[in-house]
Amino acid sequence: MAPLCPGALPLRAFASLLFACACVAPGCAAADANNATGDAWGVRLSGQALESLSEINTGKPAGQPLDAKPLLQRQRGDVAIELRADASTAGWLQEADKTLAPEIEKGLDWLQRLRPRQHPRVTLVLTLVAPQHHIALRRSHDSRDRMVVDLAVALVPTTSRSAAVAKALGIGLHEMSHAFSNAAFSGRALSRRDDEYRSSMVESCYLVDTMRVGDTLRLAPRKGADGDEYFVTAQSREASRDVVTALVRAAGTDTVRWDDHIALLGLKLACGIALAQR
Repeated sequence: MAPLCPGALPLRAFASLLFACACVAPGCAAADANNATGDAWGVRLSGQALESLSEINTGKPAGQPLDAKPLLQRQRGDVAIELRADASTAGWLQEADKTLAPEIEKGLDWLQRLRPRQHPRVTLVLTLVAPQHHIALRRSHDSRDRMVVDLAVALVPTTSRSAAVAKALGIGLHEMSHAFSNAAFSGRALSRRDDEYRSSMVESCYLVDTMRVGDTLRLAPRKGADGDEYFVTAQSREASRDVVTALVRAAGTDTVRWDDHIALLGLKLACGIALAQR
C-alpha cells in the first residue's frame, strides 16, 4: 500500500477550501486534516486489477463489518457513479436522487472529461458511512473491461447534505485522476509533481463547479512542508499549496462568493487551462 500522507480535503459551503495531498503510482493517497490522525485513500494498479484503498475514521474503535446498501446510481454513456451508504447515513441522505442531482451530474461531467480515450468505461463507487468506527478497506476490480475506483468515505452530518457528498465525490475524482494518470491507461507518464498537482486541481475545480446559492469558497493554503517531512508528503503538500496559489491569483481574491461572477469566471478559466496543459 502506498504511504498515507497527512493533508486536507476540500470543504465547501462557508468553509476553508483546503486541498488533498496525494501520492502517485503504484499508489496514491490523500488524508483528511479534519481528523486528528488523518483518513486516507489511494489507488494502485496490481497486474490487471485496479485496487482502491480506504482507511477512514482513524483513531476510532473497530466496528462490525461494513454493511452498506445501494443509495443512488447514475450512468451517462460509459461513465457511472454509484453511491452506497450504511443505515444511518442513508437515513440522513433522504431523497438523494433529488437533493444530490447537481453534484452527481457534475461528477459525471468530470468523469467524461478525465477518462482516457483508450479506456472509456468508468465507474466511481463511493460508500458513505458514519464517522463512528475505524474502517480499512481494499477493494479490487479487473481493469481490462471497466475502470472502477471503489472508496469508502465518512460523512459528518451537517446542515448541508449536498456539501458533504460533494466533498466525498471530490475525493473520488481526485483518486480517479491518479488512476487515469497511470501510463497503462493514459499512454503517457506524468511526473510525481504533475500528477499530484493535477489531482488536487481536479478535486478543487469540481468543488468550484458544484457551488450552490449561498456558498462561499475560502482559498486557504496549508503551511509549507517541514524540513524532516517524508518526501512524498512534502511534495503533496507543496503541490496543494501551488494549486491554492494559482486559484487565488485567478480569482483575484481568497474568498469567493457564489454570486461573484468575475471571480468564478477566473477560477473556471484557470481550471480549464491548467488541466488542458497537464
